[in-house]
Amino acid sequence: MNSRLKPSDKPAPWGAACAKGALAILLNRSFGIVSINGAICTRQLPLPLDFVSMPKETLLPILFHLFRQHGYDGVSVSKISAATKLGKASLYHHFPGGKAEMLTATLSYSQQWFEENILQVLASEGAALDRFQQMCDRLSELYSAGEQPCLLATLTVGQAHSVFHESVKRRLEGFLAAIAHVLSEAGLPSALAQQRAEDAIIALQGALILSRGLDSSAPFKRVMAQLPEKLCEKISG
Repeated sequence: MNSRLKPSDKPAPWGAACAKGALAILLNRSFGIVSINGAICTRQLPLPLDFVSMPKETLLPILFHLFRQHGYDGVSVSKISAATKLGKASLYHHFPGGKAEMLTATLSYSQQWFEENILQVLASEGAALDRFQQMCDRLSELYSAGEQPCLLATLTVGQAHSVFHESVKRRLEGFLAAIAHVLSEAGLPSALAQQRAEDAIIALQGALILSRGLDSSAPFKRVMAQLPEKLCEKISG
């Protein structure tokens, strides 16, 4: 028997089973217990990192960063494995659907942030100008004053466009509707409110592209500073 394994008469109190061919392995992550085809052994060394569990929620910020930096086509499972320090088997345990499921989970994660930090602010009470100012402050945080790209923008090209188009469309429509609702509440005709909402997102996305292209946060900061007042031109609240 391998000197690194010590026999044990007691089975592992708990574990996760996996099979590869006829070989069944039972892992106990607390005590390092391994069962090979029914023979119980205890490892002296820590288990390989591939077998260490990481909560799924911990992975989502990492996935969010990868997908918005590199896009769907630019992120491989190998790159995700390197960034999370998890082996592919562990990643597929969390996301059986592979990279597509990882991005779906990332979109849900980012949507939760957006609802809590943008949509709830726009739906709150208060003057339209104040709500738009808070919106721009949160957007500046999300995009690090123009240094970080937009996840949705990266999903409008390549393979992701056909797979995730409807998700991107719903997100944009929700953002447009929230901005337009504030403007309509303040007395702007619905058609003009919709147009201003569209112009606001055009300004936001254009500022992101220009700031990253010029390697300068100045365009983004200028647009975020001016946007609340531009949205509120000729309205009462």
